[in-house]
Amino acid sequence: KRQKVPLKPGHTLADWANLSNKANDLIGQNATLQKVTYEELQKHKSEDDCWLIFNGQVYDVTQYLDYHPGGIPKLMAYAGKDATKMFFATHSWVNGAWMLRKCLIGPFDPTSIPQSILDQQPQQNQATATPDSATATNTTSNSSEEPKS
Repeated sequence: KRQKVPLKPGHTLADWANLSNKANDLIGQNATLQKVTYEELQKHKSEDDCWLIFNGQVYDVTQYLDYHPGGIPKLMAYAGKDATKMFFATHSWVNGAWMLRKCLIGPFDPTSIPQSILDQQPQQNQATATPDSATATNTTSNSSEEPKS
């Protein structure tokens, strides 16, 4: 069951939508996308710098954390990991890619995952493996859903 947490004043999803609509770029990249390796993804796993994978794309969700209706810990559980499977299981009707469009870093490079991580995922096709063995999903999908709350 989805659980919502109280959000700070001015941090509703409507406030996030307004912020996203007004801003050109919420992460300071000025629309310059970069391919993200596993090593780079692992450098961004704190509340001050939080990246995750959604549908094969890497998003910097740092600014979104305070707006997430499920609370910061729900997103932090996927910092440096693939949140796609969890997102679709929790709210498949939400267009996550649109919601986080101003937080897009770029595509994740699944070929950059170290063999030791891939070895922890024996049942998964290694061409589509992700850094989260517990919730591994196809990172090459082009669906337009959003990270889970």
